[in-house]
Amino acid sequence: MPDFQSKELLGCRLEVRLGALIEQTDLDAVVVPTNKQLSLGWGSHIAEAVLQQGGQDIEQEALEAVKIQYPRGCPLGGAVLTGAGKLPFKHLIHAAVLDKFNMNPLIFLKLRQRTSDSTLIEAVCSSLSRADDSNIRSLGFSLLGTDVGGMKKQKCAHILIRTCEDYISQTHTKLNLIAFVAPKAEDAEILEQTLHQE
Repeated sequence: MPDFQSKELLGCRLEVRLGALIEQTDLDAVVVPTNKQLSLGWGSHIAEAVLQQGGQDIEQEALEAVKIQYPRGCPLGGAVLTGAGKLPFKHLIHAAVLDKFNMNPLIFLKLRQRTSDSTLIEAVCSSLSRADDSNIRSLGFSLLGTDVGGMKKQKCAHILIRTCEDYISQTHTKLNLIAFVAPKAEDAEILEQTLHQE
């Protein structure tokens, strides 16, 4: 497994990891890309894995939590905090990067980006804020919105990392580690190159 260089920013370490997001067991929480309806069985491979390995109770908890955190329903770019079920984390943060009913046949994925730039920025900020509100110290992100969302990975990496850097610079975050996790080496390399761009 290749080693990827990390970066320090105001006391928070930013690092790239190769592997499955839900196998990063040293992290307090991970951000699960999902739809604004919070249906874990639809929208991303990570959400489906969370449902399969973490249990149905996670989805039910998310549907209950959204009533408190977003009484009018979770908006695109929103983030909902839950427990982790059978997964070895303190929490999960469900980031709404898709609308389940915004249909996009798979054949058109290369023609249409369903997760907008502004939605991704808002989802990352909402997730970081939820983490701080819950005293989470270490958090994992994947390339949100690049699967069914249709966003190009290079663009996602840029938005994801720059938004995290801006958040750290503009807040008194309690986070001391943010991990950007990719299951493929080529995607991890995109993240690392973006992390070290000036």
